[in-house]
Amino acid sequence: MAKTADGGYRASAGQAGDGERFRMQATALGRYLLYGRDRDFLASGRQDVTPELPQPLPVPVPPVGTTREHIQSEASPSESADWTVNVAGDGFELSLGDRVLATNDAGELLLADRGGAGERARFTFVPAEGCADYPEAETNVTGEPGRGATPFGEVSGMLDAHMHMMAFEFLGGRVHCGRPWHPYGAPSALVDCPDHEPGGAGAIGENTLSYGNPVGMHDTRGWPTLKDWPHHASLTHEQTYYKWVERSWRGGLRIFVNLLVDNEVLCTAYPYKKNSCNEMDGVRLQAKRLRELEGYIDAQSGGPGKGFFRIVKSPFEARRVINEGKLAVVMGIEVSKLFDCGVQDGRPECSAEQIDQRLDEVHDLGVRDRTS
Repeated sequence: MAKTADGGYRASAGQAGDGERFRMQATALGRYLLYGRDRDFLASGRQDVTPELPQPLPVPVPPVGTTREHIQSEASPSESADWTVNVAGDGFELSLGDRVLATNDAGELLLADRGGAGERARFTFVPAEGCADYPEAETNVTGEPGRGATPFGEVSGMLDAHMHMMAFEFLGGRVHCGRPWHPYGAPSALVDCPDHEPGGAGAIGENTLSYGNPVGMHDTRGWPTLKDWPHHASLTHEQTYYKWVERSWRGGLRIFVNLLVDNEVLCTAYPYKKNSCNEMDGVRLQAKRLRELEGYIDAQSGGPGKGFFRIVKSPFEARRVINEGKLAVVMGIEVSKLFDCGVQDGRPECSAEQIDQRLDEVHDLGVRDRTS
């Protein structure tokens, strides 16, 4: 396919060298951004269809104010550029929701209903050179971690028994700035909180907790300069971006315990939030996010199970993963009111049966560690 002068795309180029080269940048397993040479994205746009009235028209046209979806170049990644790719016959189908990328009689690219597109929604991928590099943090490490002779053999290395890699969702989801990964990469993951503007003056929680000065300032630009964070003294900025964790793994980290963390009292006190303040809701959400991260790293590594980041549920699984040369991740919980069970006026809020049921629930989530 080739880019047109108006920022759209046609299905074919006049010459082989005129075709657009896309980097297929994975956003999840089976989903990709198509990143062009001009550092733009193949995306679906909405275009007004407004006939020129009162000029007589030879064929019926859509009524004024309706829209049609077309394919265009966009400067930033978004849901309209996040394509699901599936095998279809002897080619591939690219879809957004329930619609697929297809061609029309004029050779234009557009979104069409899946049922009626047929062969016009079948595409093939050809290896190409000269693709733009997608922006990402580097590990600056060479070599591969060692492997064991057997899956069950003795292992050695470093262990981190207390991490909160999913803390970007805790305390209502607005206290923490940035996140350990984002489908659209480091430029979208390593950003400051909007309420920290201007220039960090709005970061009352960060400035008070981290620096002891409620009117302090910090550089809020985030990626790619990261001038003032990550920083060991910052309690609200992202410290565990997945590429930084990868660097630690390549440097000898072999197992870490990721504690799903929340605190209802602090969540209620903080004015900005998007998530429930219920601590067990936070546990469920963060367990889901941890598995999404595992899948994302797999997607960057070539497919299911190929990433370095593996959630384990037993000592044997941990040994097997480490002997494969990967990082074993144990899921745990650190909350103040486990299972929504407390004591009010000297009376337990939960029965033994309810505790057993909720213990079974978190065990099914993959939790194997509890920190008081």
